[in-house]
Amino acid sequence: MEMNIKDALVNYHRQLFNPESIIIASPGRVNIIGEHTDYNNGLVLPYALDKHIYMSASLGDGQSLKVYSADQKRYVDFRDDQGMPSWSRYYIQAINYIEDNYGPCPPLEITMLSDLPIGAGISSSSALTCGVIYLIDHFMKLELTPDEMIKIATYTEHGIGLQGGAMDQSTILKARKDHAALMDFGLNTIEYIPLEMGGYDWWMVYTDVEHSLVDSEYNTRRKECETSVSLISEQFKEIEHLSQLIPSDLATIRLDDPLDRRTKFVVEENQRVRAVVDMLKHKEISSIGPLLNASHLGLSKEYEVSTNEVDWLIEQLQKCVAVCGARMIGGGFGGSILVLIEKDKEDEIHQVVDSYNRIYGKEAFAFNAHSGNALIEV
Repeated sequence: MEMNIKDALVNYHRQLFNPESIIIASPGRVNIIGEHTDYNNGLVLPYALDKHIYMSASLGDGQSLKVYSADQKRYVDFRDDQGMPSWSRYYIQAINYIEDNYGPCPPLEITMLSDLPIGAGISSSSALTCGVIYLIDHFMKLELTPDEMIKIATYTEHGIGLQGGAMDQSTILKARKDHAALMDFGLNTIEYIPLEMGGYDWWMVYTDVEHSLVDSEYNTRRKECETSVSLISEQFKEIEHLSQLIPSDLATIRLDDPLDRRTKFVVEENQRVRAVVDMLKHKEISSIGPLLNASHLGLSKEYEVSTNEVDWLIEQLQKCVAVCGARMIGGGFGGSILVLIEKDKEDEIHQVVDSYNRIYGKEAFAFNAHSGNALIEV
């Protein structure tokens, strides 16, 4: 944690609240490949981003939770339910679950300061949710395990209205620096894969197409997958989730559009995860690029979760000489793009982003997507 961020956080906190007794850094998430596969009990390959929501906390003197967002210059006393900001929902849902299952939450005072772009598809909402749960656990001395925190965080986000999987929460609470986490949600296993990138690097482009997954068609995609499972079980073979299918099954299955395209994407995306893991293990880094491109093509045309602006930006990035591959990450409908590029050649990315901003009137920007730790106390 950079000292200027920590100093700023402490300064904000002490202006409003009692001296902090804990400071945490809750990271964002980068998913190399394996999109929309977690809730289909499939494979994903994320790592923790070295950008965070920082949170300081103290025990309050009153009866209610009080939170200050330094980024928004917004103070919230949770006794007042009028005009609450959207992020307050994550606090409320987490507290309701914990109080229902573990007892009353103490009156905490929390200050937040972030260098994580909000609405960028790098899991800022899960970073916030996991941070809130970690702080409550600290003050209540619950000694929750990471798996128990993941369960509560997933419940919290479902309560907000997003029927997502557990990839983001698992990454935030279990990641290892300089490793990707191969997660199999069918077997409930994690294997840590070293990110030995050689002459290549991961970059992120924030598209300035902000998404709100709760308000998007994300939940519709999940329902479509569930419908496909039911139809396949009736007409082809009994399955519990799409990730039980293999590519050769696709020639036999008959589904109407768009269910056929949704199913094809999930099956092939799982195969791409396996291939990328093998390439990382053998240090065949540049070979990962075409799989990123194929993943985005599937996200755009088969799963239909991209946008015209994002597709244009990715097409231009894929034309860059030093770029091996690029794809949209996150649930879709905006957010960010992951770019695999030769080291020290990022000027090509910046040139494309500048053109994109001129054409679409956006304020997109690029940054090096370094791998970081799971949620930690600092």
